[in-house]
Amino acid sequence: MRFRLGTAVLMAVMVLNTCSSQATGQMPETNATLVGSTAEENVVDAPDSHGPSSANPVEADDLGLLDLNLGELSKIRVRTGTQPSAFGAPSTEISSADISLSDASTTGGLVSQAPSVNTRRLSAINLDPRVRGYHSGQLNATANGMNEVKTRLDIDSVLSQIDPGIIENVTVIDGPYTSLYGPGFAFLTVDLLPVPRYPHGPSAYADTSFAYGTNGRTLYTRENVLSGGKDWGARFSYGLRTGNDYLTGGGDPFRVPSSYQKWDGLFAVSADLSSISRLEFDYIRCEMDNVELPGVVYDLNNSTNNQFNVKYIVQQDPKGPKDLVIQSWFQHTGYSGDASRTSKQESLYDQFFALPSSLDGYAVNTQGYGFSDSMGARLLRTLGERDSIQWTFGVDWRRYKQYYHEVNLDNTGEIIFGGGDVYGIPHSRMDDFGLLTDLFLPLSDTASINVGGRLDYYNTWLNRNDPVITQFRDPDEAYYAPGLNEPNAWLGMAYITGKNKLSEETTFNTGTAFAMRMPDLTELYSDDPYIPLIRFGNSYCSGLSTLRPEKNLQFDVGITTVKERVSYGARGFYALIWDYVMPVPGFIDFSPPGFIAAPRVLGRDFGYFTPEYRYDLVTGNVNADTNQAGYQYVNVDLAMLGGGDLFAEVQCRDWLSVYGSMAYVCGTNWNPVVYVAADSWVAPEGTLVPTGRREGLPNIYPFNGKLAIRMYDPKRERWLVEFSSRMAASQDNVANSLAEVPTAAFATFTLRGFYQPNENMRLTMAIENLFNTYFVEPGSLAIIGPKGLPVFMPEPGINVVLGVEARF
Repeated sequence: MRFRLGTAVLMAVMVLNTCSSQATGQMPETNATLVGSTAEENVVDAPDSHGPSSANPVEADDLGLLDLNLGELSKIRVRTGTQPSAFGAPSTEISSADISLSDASTTGGLVSQAPSVNTRRLSAINLDPRVRGYHSGQLNATANGMNEVKTRLDIDSVLSQIDPGIIENVTVIDGPYTSLYGPGFAFLTVDLLPVPRYPHGPSAYADTSFAYGTNGRTLYTRENVLSGGKDWGARFSYGLRTGNDYLTGGGDPFRVPSSYQKWDGLFAVSADLSSISRLEFDYIRCEMDNVELPGVVYDLNNSTNNQFNVKYIVQQDPKGPKDLVIQSWFQHTGYSGDASRTSKQESLYDQFFALPSSLDGYAVNTQGYGFSDSMGARLLRTLGERDSIQWTFGVDWRRYKQYYHEVNLDNTGEIIFGGGDVYGIPHSRMDDFGLLTDLFLPLSDTASINVGGRLDYYNTWLNRNDPVITQFRDPDEAYYAPGLNEPNAWLGMAYITGKNKLSEETTFNTGTAFAMRMPDLTELYSDDPYIPLIRFGNSYCSGLSTLRPEKNLQFDVGITTVKERVSYGARGFYALIWDYVMPVPGFIDFSPPGFIAAPRVLGRDFGYFTPEYRYDLVTGNVNADTNQAGYQYVNVDLAMLGGGDLFAEVQCRDWLSVYGSMAYVCGTNWNPVVYVAADSWVAPEGTLVPTGRREGLPNIYPFNGKLAIRMYDPKRERWLVEFSSRMAASQDNVANSLAEVPTAAFATFTLRGFYQPNENMRLTMAIENLFNTYFVEPGSLAIIGPKGLPVFMPEPGINVVLGVEARF
């Protein structure tokens, strides 16, 4: 152990049976169209798919920047793409029309439109998504084929560098059912805004958008410039977001420190090299400054991300598969932060960090800096034509690098313990070499299957001379808790999905998959940095360099009916994960001294932690909210994830539709354990003691649902109004051994709409949290409230967002 700073059941009822069927017209789509689980034609067009949406650069007339007419918005979209890796797979597409109707300020908020996705707030501009209970380390996220990764567990998310303003569509694949993007248990694939072509010769256009939010005085603006000709095109996009502390809801509101500044730029260019080949290049820069992270040990002073992506594509049929794709990418993110702001000290640091350390150094600030790199290359070859057998095979390589340096300072600016410990993640690297295949087989006009898989070889490297390893307060007692192993491993993936059209209206889908995941560099090599693992920012965790790869076996089934005026469906899944990587109880160290009466209002219970390592039993502040909990990454024998989602939609009149969805995930740890350290304090030499009873997995979102009513102009298609509600039940199935706290139920309401006076202008308005409800999201972090007592961070109160979009 590295010593730290001293020694209502939800009921979602969809009332859809009173709607008249006399009117005619198209059916409005749901907030996020379920793909791969609808009619036979409804399939996924994921990034680098073989479908027309990404198969070739769009023509200017197809851009639809402001052509948001309800002829498109008010129908279930029938896709004709031929992406074999997602045929029949459980997945959700968030289309360009869905994005246009959304006022999400983060990509995490955008993907949460999918029934299977839930998020945890890390800051006002970062929502960390989970897919069916799979956490960020188990997700594979890509943007135009580039792998996106988290910089650190607590300062961003897998897609935080990609702003919603540059996204064309997002596909959420709810299991290991694609081999094209590397290993993973679920996938978030993003298509960026396309580069145009102008068939009538060189042209240029521009559009601008602006939005203002009253709660936190948020500003968002974006400028897009498009140009091109018959055989080339370019796009430049610049976006800026700023915000201040937001006000909570309820009768006794207070401000949460949450200010931020963020800007991003996208430059994309595409040129035809011949009638069947082209070259594409993307450059993205995203910079975040002075981002307050409520509940996290420090605020983010700066984070700068640069991404470069180049592709060579051969495609004989513009609407068919890409015959050849050769791609390479690189991205780098550097960041730094500290806890010196007064708002950080008052809302978190004084009680959660300074007081527990008061007997052994009295830290007044924590500083951290580091970087994260992701790079790779891949070659994909596809044989076959659209609407027929297609076989894709290829090779790829990915490299991830990470480094994080964290120190705790006293009031003189010195590292406490007389120049002692450095925490974080030492310079480390992970390489992945992969072979992949994917085969789509249409068996008949009503049935098809898709089979595929991957074989990957991973190796890791660790800099054993890094200060995180070598710098210790007493060199004679130095140790590095995770151990110095550099694991190598072979990983496999295999899947099969099937789709059977039972009738003209009903489709049945099944899927079975096996996949493996290598522990990431954080899980392998973390040396006790502060991370809010179980909702408390003063928690810390040690990596384990001997971790084994996770092994996941998942089963899926779904049925969907799509009629002229009604659609509904259900999907279910069950996953068994062996050698599940997770934190387990280790230490309570440190605890506020006995002469301080530390608060006990949030319900923490450290009863499963080993008494020998519970410093709160020494100080007398037993189970205090501000105790520092230490955890240890280990492999637990078996974990289970199971659940599903329902959706339904009815068009009641030409001008009225009702839709809703609900989702549930149950996570179970079948073999909870407690970590007992060895005398050497080196984690691989410690032992695991079973608790003897199963419990919930941590950070699992409860049963939740959405219900909405949409009204619109069916003739002139110039306006739309939507009233929606989002509901979540309480969560009592928690990880008791980790001292996880149950969460309460809530319901919140939103009113949004737009008015389009002409084809070149659109006015938008949204009233979020319409009734100014005080509510706390499951997974939200602990902060100090206005009364000086810990509270879990509440969400923003009522917020009016006004916007305008114009095209020139």
